[in-house]
Amino acid sequence: MPRHHLPKLASALTLVAVAAPLAACGSSSGKPGYCDKRQQLTEDVKGLTSVNVRDNGLGAVRTQLEKIRTDGQALVSSAKSDFPDETSSLKLSIDNLKTTLEHTSSQPSIADIAVIGGNVASITNAAKALTGAAGGKC
Repeated sequence: MPRHHLPKLASALTLVAVAAPLAACGSSSGKPGYCDKRQQLTEDVKGLTSVNVRDNGLGAVRTQLEKIRTDGQALVSSAKSDFPDETSSLKLSIDNLKTTLEHTSSQPSIADIAVIGGNVASITNAAKALTGAAGGKC
């Protein structure tokens, strides 16, 4: 990817991470296990804002997106019996991110970046829906 696209990538991913943050979940003592997993996913999404593409390259972005995928899958596994519809939506969003990452070269186009940003926004929205369904449990 040409260097002049790197700031655009960082800006696009930062915008997604900042524009659609997940609500923080409090302490999990006495709360379901998925509360901690939701908090970890929240931190992963927020972590996109600290990725410095110019200094660390696209590998750093891929690493952060992989954390989002892995921790999102853990959240789905722990909450699916209580919230089957919401976790199904989150799983679909995570699967879409995984597919996108598998088919994106190490030199992604602006279109690829937009799709990745959309995937992250979809994960964020699905996790917010799960948070809403969980109500006061977290």
